[in-house]
Amino acid sequence: METFGQVYLIAYLIDCIFSILATLIPAVEGVSNLISAIISLCAVVVLVLSFLGRLRPQRIFLTLSIFYMCLLGFAMLLGAMLAKDLGPKIVSQKITTLFLSEHFVWYPTFHWVLLIMWAIIALWGLYSRMASNRTTEQRVVRMPQKTWPRRPPEPLG
Repeated sequence: METFGQVYLIAYLIDCIFSILATLIPAVEGVSNLISAIISLCAVVVLVLSFLGRLRPQRIFLTLSIFYMCLLGFAMLLGAMLAKDLGPKIVSQKITTLFLSEHFVWYPTFHWVLLIMWAIIALWGLYSRMASNRTTEQRVVRMPQKTWPRRPPEPLG
């Protein structure tokens, strides 16, 4: 489970980086969407595993997966708003960041706020996970060795 957690954290950060790149370079948007789809499926698994206590530290994985679920919820809400505005034309429309920016005036600012929050949370999760590993390793190294049973001191005689 530990390896799965570390791979998820790295993939989460890579997904964030590709999302930022897709905003700046629209040609990367397809790759970014593919990575996001894979991470979306993993986020559900990570959420369940963290609730079961199989991924440690639990607060990191819960925070990351809950934030990702909130992003997915926002995407669904945005899709519903577009469906209401466009009607049946939404099926033939390619939904891109540029299209959303043209359709919703507030979208570019909100999009960057979400990306910055996402990057901060991803970096925090990776840093916290590495720090928790370091703390565990330090505890293992510093554990005193007990000699049992103890022998009584020799008489000075």
